[in-house]
Amino acid sequence: MEIRFTDLYTQNCQYKFQITRPQVRKTLESPNAHQIFKLDELEFGFFIKKMTTQDSNYFVLACGRKEKNIWMVDLAFKILDSLITETATIEPLIVLQNFVQKFGLKIKIGNQLNKFIMQETIPVDEKVHDPTKIIEIINPKQHSFVQAMFVKILRENDSSMIHCALAYAIDTEEYIAWLFGRKADQEVIIDIAPQLKGHATPRDLINPIGSITFWTNYREIGPDKAGFLFRVICKDYRLEVGFDNSKFYILRNNEKLEMMLTPIFKPSGSVFCVVSWDPKELKITLLDESYNEAVKDLSDKERVKEVDNRTLTLNTILTFPPNSLISWARKEAISPEVIYDSKETFYRVVTSSLQTIEDKVKTLGMNNPFWNIVYDGAKIIAKYPKQETDIHPTIHGLLFDIAIVKGLEIIPEYPIAGGRLDFLITGVLSNGKQESVCVEFKPAHSNDLIHGILKQLPAYMQAKGSDFGIYCIMYFKGQYFDKPEEYDEHALENYVRGERLRTGFENVREMILNFSHQKTPSKL
Repeated sequence: MEIRFTDLYTQNCQYKFQITRPQVRKTLESPNAHQIFKLDELEFGFFIKKMTTQDSNYFVLACGRKEKNIWMVDLAFKILDSLITETATIEPLIVLQNFVQKFGLKIKIGNQLNKFIMQETIPVDEKVHDPTKIIEIINPKQHSFVQAMFVKILRENDSSMIHCALAYAIDTEEYIAWLFGRKADQEVIIDIAPQLKGHATPRDLINPIGSITFWTNYREIGPDKAGFLFRVICKDYRLEVGFDNSKFYILRNNEKLEMMLTPIFKPSGSVFCVVSWDPKELKITLLDESYNEAVKDLSDKERVKEVDNRTLTLNTILTFPPNSLISWARKEAISPEVIYDSKETFYRVVTSSLQTIEDKVKTLGMNNPFWNIVYDGAKIIAKYPKQETDIHPTIHGLLFDIAIVKGLEIIPEYPIAGGRLDFLITGVLSNGKQESVCVEFKPAHSNDLIHGILKQLPAYMQAKGSDFGIYCIMYFKGQYFDKPEEYDEHALENYVRGERLRTGFENVREMILNFSHQKTPSKL
C-alpha cells in the first residue's frame, strides 16, 4: 500500500494534533475497522485503529482518498475512548460523524445548513462559477479550523447546483482543548505531552527558572514525529519545547534556540535531553551514546567540559512570566476535582498540590513554623531547621484545604515495609479504582539525601504497589543556615535529578521546597 501525506495533514495533524506518520501508516495498513466509499469519481477511505502506549490509550481515525492506487492522507484525528464509548461502535464513518457533531462548525451551502454533508446535491439560486462564493463556514468565535471540502458545480439550463461528495470543518481549538483536558478560550493555555505528565506540572513550567530532563530514543524523534513536549501560552508570553523534523527546540516569545538531531554514535540509540531556561538565557543539551564513549576515560572536570561542548546557549532579552500566570496557577490549584479520569491526571494534581506549600509559605511569611528559634529575652540569637518529623504536622495543615477540594486522602506516617512513609496520598479514578502516591520529605542538608530517593522511597513504593513517588527536599540555606555548602537550590535539584536518572527511576520526581530565611531588601 503506497501512502502519501498532504500539506493539510502535515500542518495540522502532525504538528498540532501530535499524530505521527508511522501511526497513520499503521492505521491504514492494519486497521481495526475501515470503510471505502466511491462518491462520483472520488474514492474515499476511512480507517480506525486503537493505539496503546505507556501513557494513554486512544484511537487514530485517518481520512484519505485514492489517486492512481496511492492513498493520499488529508486528515487524521486522535479519538479518545470516551467518544468511542458514546458512539458505541468503531465503524470509522459513524465515529467521524459523531466526532464532527462534537467539534464541527456548521457549513452553509445554498439552503443547506449542517455540520456534516455527504453525497448530496444542493440547488442554489444564482449562477455560480466558483463554489467557494456560496459556501460559508459559520465560525462565530473566530477559532482556527481545518476543513475537508469536496464539491463541484453542476449546471442544468439556467440553474446551478452544488454536488457535495464530502464536507465538514473541525474547530481545532475546541478539539485540541478536549485532547489535553482543558476548555477552549482559556486565557492561559498549558498543554503537556503524555510522556511528561506526572513529571511536569503547570507550576513547573510557569517559573522564570526551570528545566526539563528526559531520556528518549532517536527512533522516537526526528522525521515524522515532530511535535511539542509542552507549551505555555497567554497574553504577551509563550514558552514552548519540542521537536521538529530535524531539531530539538525551545521557544520563548520571539526568541528560539534549536539544536540539530544528529545521532553520531548509534542512529537508533538512546539520548539524554536537557532543556532549561532563566530570565536571561535558553539552553539545550543532548547527550547520546557517543557521550559515554567520549568521557569514559576522562576526569570529572573534563566530563563537565564535554557536556559544555554538547550544549547550546542563547542569550535573550530579560524575560519573566507575567503575574497572570501565578494567579491562574493559584486558582487552578483549588478548583474542584474529586474523581480523576486517569492516573496521570491524579499524579499531576498531587504534584501541583505539594508545590503550593512553598507558595503559601512565601506568600504568608510562614517560614518560622519550619525553624527552631532561640531567644534571649525578646532578642533572637539563633535559628536552625526543625527535625523532619516535627515539620510533618505543618505540611499536613498546609495541604488540608486542597485535600478537601481535590478529593485527596492524606495519611501521615503511613506504616509500611518495616518503616513509616511520611505521607501516603490517595484518590479515586473514574474506573472506581483507588490510586496512591508515596511522598517522602528530606532536609537538603541530610547525610542520606541520595539514599532517600534511590533506596528508601522506591522500597516504600514497591511495598505499597504504587507507580509514582514524590521526593520533597526541604531547602533551608540562607541568612541563618549555610548547608548544604556545595549547592545552591537549582544546582541541588540538578544533582539529585542526575543521580535519580542515572539509576533509571523515571516514576519518581524530586521537588525542592524552599523554606529558607532570606535577607530583607533593607539588609542587602
